[in-house]
Amino acid sequence: MPTNPEAPPQIVPVAVYTRVSREEQARERYSLDTQRQACLAKLDEVYGKDLYEAHFFADEGVPGRYGLYDPANPKRKFRPGLTHMRDAFKAGELDVLCIYRMNRLWRKAAAGDFLLEHFVPHGLQRILSCWENVDFKTASGRFQLNVAAAMGAFEAEQLGEVISDSKQHRTRDGYPNGIPYGWRSTRWDPDRKEKRPGIAPDPQQAEIVRQVSERYLAEGTIRAVVAWLNSTGTPTPGGGKEWGMDGVRRILGCPIHAGLIGTTDESGSPKYIQGAHWERRLYEPDTFYQIRDRLARGAAQTPRSVAAAEYLLGGLLVCGHCGCRMNGRRGSHSPTRYYRCARGSMQSRPNCTRNQTRADWIEAVIVGELRELARDAAVQQRAHSDVETMLLRDKQSIDRDIEILTKRLAKLWDDYRYWAQEFRDGRCEADEFALHRDSFRDQKSGAEAELGRLTERRSSDEAQRAVLLRAQQLISDFEASWDGLTPAQKRETIHSIVESASLTWRPDGHFEVSFTIRGLPPVTRLLQRRRASGRPSSGPGSLRPAEQACLYLFGQGLSPQAIARQRGIVTATVRDTLHRAKRKLGASSLQQAWETAREHIESNLPVLPLKGREYRRKAPDRLAPILTRSQCELLSKLAEGLDTRSAARGLGISANTAYVQLSNCRERLGVGTTQEAIRKAQELGLLGATAA
Repeated sequence: MPTNPEAPPQIVPVAVYTRVSREEQARERYSLDTQRQACLAKLDEVYGKDLYEAHFFADEGVPGRYGLYDPANPKRKFRPGLTHMRDAFKAGELDVLCIYRMNRLWRKAAAGDFLLEHFVPHGLQRILSCWENVDFKTASGRFQLNVAAAMGAFEAEQLGEVISDSKQHRTRDGYPNGIPYGWRSTRWDPDRKEKRPGIAPDPQQAEIVRQVSERYLAEGTIRAVVAWLNSTGTPTPGGGKEWGMDGVRRILGCPIHAGLIGTTDESGSPKYIQGAHWERRLYEPDTFYQIRDRLARGAAQTPRSVAAAEYLLGGLLVCGHCGCRMNGRRGSHSPTRYYRCARGSMQSRPNCTRNQTRADWIEAVIVGELRELARDAAVQQRAHSDVETMLLRDKQSIDRDIEILTKRLAKLWDDYRYWAQEFRDGRCEADEFALHRDSFRDQKSGAEAELGRLTERRSSDEAQRAVLLRAQQLISDFEASWDGLTPAQKRETIHSIVESASLTWRPDGHFEVSFTIRGLPPVTRLLQRRRASGRPSSGPGSLRPAEQACLYLFGQGLSPQAIARQRGIVTATVRDTLHRAKRKLGASSLQQAWETAREHIESNLPVLPLKGREYRRKAPDRLAPILTRSQCELLSKLAEGLDTRSAARGLGISANTAYVQLSNCRERLGVGTTQEAIRKAQELGLLGATAA
């Protein structure tokens, strides 16, 4: 059909995308204007002036590693300009994309896949680059696109290596790689003497750094420094009003304030060298080392966060295999509480991967033991007398040792006075008196140190006596007061009575709970893993119906994927179920487990869940079709032989959306698998001539 020569030329809507990675570049407009002018010149060359409509999208100061906005993860950082451009393509407002260079769009080797996934399905017809020749419609063009993207990724990695080497050279020469709070750059100083730009103290901020250091050494806590900064209204490094402990900790731990630069030696150990700003330091290195040592002691003495009040043994229960503490946690989508080893996910600790059990079972064992002790007055009286006897014996021994040391010190002083008098009267030479004096000092310091240790031990024994007596009193009142306590009071009571507790998993499916009540010998109780089901902990009789069904289907030659499709579950669940069955049977392989439990499983075959649940067809709305247009298109793509991800990519949707639509198709058609859904849609004539 001939075109009308008098028709006005069509205006092409074009997206012009520019980006710089750092905020300094964005503030100084570095490269942004250059990119925009180059893109406009390219468009003038290709389309001619006034024959295109440019829509500008820019990411100023956003690194190229950030991608599009993800609704499933809203806290993840993204590029707003790139996201708005994607939305404009989705709305049908744009046809062409013009960029200065491919690395402005994506600094990864998968840039071609990124475009084909997020922009081409939404109307992107052409890409114009000022540096590369991009044509994604042909095989050679897509190859060149991937090569350009790979070159961009190579340049980014190479630039990172150059920057890392330059930072190491600056550090070795005594220049910091950054400007901390309290300092400013000397790049623009007219009287700068160094060849390289260094740092100089900022008058106002440097005074704040000095006061922060002095207050921390005087008061000893970061929290007090933070309270002082907030009360005086001192602005934060970012310009805010509220200081935090992390910000103050960064100021205190910065060696630059003391004229030092942090680096490492040949073995990788940290060390400090004098920096080029040594003459401008804010305080002496001794002050920095004092602050560093105090920060290290504070970090070592910081108490671990305690568990919630509902976990009675939180912070007290440890793993019997590795000695690590066990954390309280809840099951997925379940109110059931568990205790689990903190190293349970480490592959190097195979004994800890299954060391987890319900919290109420363990707590019930210990609470039951305390209830029995509260009811038995004879046990309480015997324990009380044992505690009193032990404490009295220790007290008598300590008092006897203190009396001996006191007499020894008195004799040492008498000997010293005797020799001092002999020296004053002239009956003893100076050398002889010096020997007696040195011996006296050595023996006196040793005796005083030992006396101090004994005195401290006597004080600690008095505190231990108070703890044990309080525990005895809590045990005697346990039965009467336990039910009326709050969860926090119950947890405090358990920690006052129980000295230690550990949990050990045994291969036969049982748990050993070992705990020590203050003033009593350790107690070990055996806890069955499944007390409510009535099944044994091991052997063929311990298998659940789902485990028997998966093991039977495996014995029939089905793979885990086939078992998952037949039972309507995911493959990971099948593998976990088979692993549990093998462990209960004590077998080394699944085939051995099937041979061991074959007779037991075949006897229960009629009641085993060998197939998935029956799918009931949802009553369709008479005013709406059975399948939507997008669902019919997806089934048509699958009927052509494509897999789900390829079909989703061709339709311009995500793989997760495709899986959800397939689930809706199966539910609407009343079938259990995707192949049955395709077959039934073909019978109903919903797929058209393409899938027929």
